[in-house]
Amino acid sequence: MEKISIIIPSYNSETSIERCIRSAALQSYPEKEIIAVDDASTDSTPKILRKLEKEIPSLRVILREKNGGVSAARNTGMEAAAGRWLVTLDGDDYMEQGMLEALYAAQVPAEGMPAQLSICGMNLVYPDRTEVIEAPAAEKRYAAVFLTQYMCTLWDKHLLTTHANKLYDLELIRKEGLRYREDLRINEDIDFVFRYLALCRNIAMTKGAYMNYVQHGAGESNITVYRENGLSSSLAVLEDFQKIEDLSETSLNGMERRLLVHILSFAGLMYQKSSLTEEQKLDELNRNFRTESFRQLVRDVKPRGVKEKIAVFLLKHEWIRMYHELCRLVYRKR
Repeated sequence: MEKISIIIPSYNSETSIERCIRSAALQSYPEKEIIAVDDASTDSTPKILRKLEKEIPSLRVILREKNGGVSAARNTGMEAAAGRWLVTLDGDDYMEQGMLEALYAAQVPAEGMPAQLSICGMNLVYPDRTEVIEAPAAEKRYAAVFLTQYMCTLWDKHLLTTHANKLYDLELIRKEGLRYREDLRINEDIDFVFRYLALCRNIAMTKGAYMNYVQHGAGESNITVYRENGLSSSLAVLEDFQKIEDLSETSLNGMERRLLVHILSFAGLMYQKSSLTEEQKLDELNRNFRTESFRQLVRDVKPRGVKEKIAVFLLKHEWIRMYHELCRLVYRKR
């Protein structure tokens, strides 16, 4: 078996970090290392990490002196990793037993080349319930066919956009110089996954739900809270998606529509929940919707429903001010 490095960034995670790390330490897969990178927490997280480091032989703790964001913490962990394979796990999430073994077994081929990416299912853990999301069963396990047959399904199930339910090839990451973008404070995980998908060819899935993705209640989702760079970061995701090759026409059309909805959702949040002036909102739309990547999207996308068709018609003709005025009217009524 080859070593798997588990990177766990943390920031003010005193209520959850011990559960997260112990779930990694209890994995039965023998060849593993855990690298916890604390991003200058101001609570008791560093103290908890040092205590755990004394108890858990496979754990190494890195304490960053200045807060640089979760992407910077993940990059620090990847630089320190000694494994052949990589798993990243956020400090408030945790693993089910057998996750590493299942991911590793999925990428080992019965014949041909190993998979460069393994994907497992996950549990969405809400305060009052748990929703089990399993990866779709696949007839062929080791082929880029996953991108053509399953990409939209994986997106809809949140299994594609979540970065922590995957086993990555660390050699490929280092060969290609792939890092998390530190200028993105939202959508950075989707962006990393898309840039990785553009590099790898063989992809495997294992059905079991092994990663517990903790949800923090209503109103706290990244797509329901306004973020300053939410719109621009969603355009960065689009640009990286457009670099993925060999997609079927069905997957391409389906993903373009999903990405359009993703982008317009962040635009809508400006009108619902930001304190920007009307001119600032219009400037933000102009800055992002006149990029070549977005112009290509609205030229190619096949919208559904009246609202999507109106939005695409206006934006395809670059009638951005008219789209802005429409948003003012729509969201003023809410």
